[in-house]
Amino acid sequence: MGSFTDTLKLRITRAQGILADGTPKTILPEAVTPVEISLSQNNPEAIPGLALWPNPADGITVLRIPGNTSLLRVRVYDALGREVWTGQTNRDQLRMDLSALPAGVYRVQVGGSGLSLVLRR
Repeated sequence: MGSFTDTLKLRITRAQGILADGTPKTILPEAVTPVEISLSQNNPEAIPGLALWPNPADGITVLRIPGNTSLLRVRVYDALGREVWTGQTNRDQLRMDLSALPAGVYRVQVGGSGLSLVLRR
């Protein structure tokens, strides 16, 4: 509950990608300027004690919502912000079968709160 502000420092060791014309491109760290990102949240509806386990997961994970008795919608988003799973619960735990999703980092949104989840294969 309440708000927080934190600073996240990224250190890029190597970046690879493909340009629009299909040419592979590698960017080495000496060509990258250090970046600082400030994150902040001010959400009075945040759910204290919200947790996922196991995390990282192999496909099945349990969402813990302490003391929940109201119907809450749970959404899972991929790294591009696309909704890839949705469910709802009125209990304090929800077993989520995400085995159909590929390995990656996902955002789990519960009401006004959110968590990150890593799926591995």
